[in-house]
Amino acid sequence: MLADLIYDNPGWLVGSVIIGGSVLFSILGLLVSDRLVEAELRRRHNDIAGFLIAVVGILYAVLLAFIAVTAWESYTKAEDAASNEANAVGNMFFDTAGVPEEAGMRYRQLLKDYVRHVIEVEWPAQHAGHTEEAIYRRGWMLIGDLNVLISHFEPKTQGQSNMHSALLQDLDHLYSSRRTRELAAQGHIPEVIWWIIFFGGILTVAFTYLFGPPSLKMHATMTAGVAASLALVIVLIVDFDYPFRGEVTIGSEAFQSVLDTMTSYSFQAK
Repeated sequence: MLADLIYDNPGWLVGSVIIGGSVLFSILGLLVSDRLVEAELRRRHNDIAGFLIAVVGILYAVLLAFIAVTAWESYTKAEDAASNEANAVGNMFFDTAGVPEEAGMRYRQLLKDYVRHVIEVEWPAQHAGHTEEAIYRRGWMLIGDLNVLISHFEPKTQGQSNMHSALLQDLDHLYSSRRTRELAAQGHIPEVIWWIIFFGGILTVAFTYLFGPPSLKMHATMTAGVAASLALVIVLIVDFDYPFRGEVTIGSEAFQSVLDTMTSYSFQAK
C-alpha cells in the first residue's frame, strides 16, 4: 500500500520526495507549455492571468488550510484520547486502595496486564498500520473481566461505596477513551480528498504557466517556489493523517509512565 511506503520510510526522505517531485514536475510542465505557447502571447495577457491565479490560488490555499487544520485536530484528538485512557487506568489503580485487599489485587493485576498489552501489542501494531479487530480483542477482554469484577463487588462501608462509584466512573472513561483511540487509529483522510488535493495542486501550478515574463529562468524559479510551498503543506497533512504512524506519531509514553508507577508503588500500610 502507498501508506506503508510513506510511513515506513524516514520522514525527511518522504518529504524530500514529495517536495522535490512537485518542483521537478512543475518545471517540466513549464518547459512544455513554454514550447507550446509563445511567451509574447502570454505576456499580453499577464493581467488576466494574474487575476485568475489569485482566485484559484486563494481557493486552493483555503482548501489546503482547512484539510491541514482538520488533520491536526484529528491528531490532537487521538493524542488526548490516549492520554485520557492512560489517566483512567492510573486513576483506577489508585482507587483500588479503598476496596478489600483480595479484590484490589485482582483489579490491579488486570490493570497491569491491560497496560502491558497496550504497550507491547497494540502500539506496535498501530505503528505498523495494523488496526484489525483481532489486535484489540485481548484489550477488550481484559476490560470486560475488570467490569465483571467491579460490577459484582458489594461495598460494605461508605468508603468502599465511594471507591466503587469512582472505579465505575473511571471504567467508563477508560472505555470511551479506548474506543476513541481505536477509531482514530483506523481513520484517515478519505481517498477522494487526496485526489482533490492532487488535481487542485496541478491546476494551481498550471496557472503560473500563463504568465509570460522576459526570463524563463525567473519564471521557472517562481513556479518552483509555488510548487514547493504547496508541497510543504501537503507534507504536513501527510504527517498528521495517521496519528499513530510515521515519525510524527503519538507514542506510548503515557502508558509506560503508568506502568512504571504500578510496578513501583506498594499499597502496604507504612
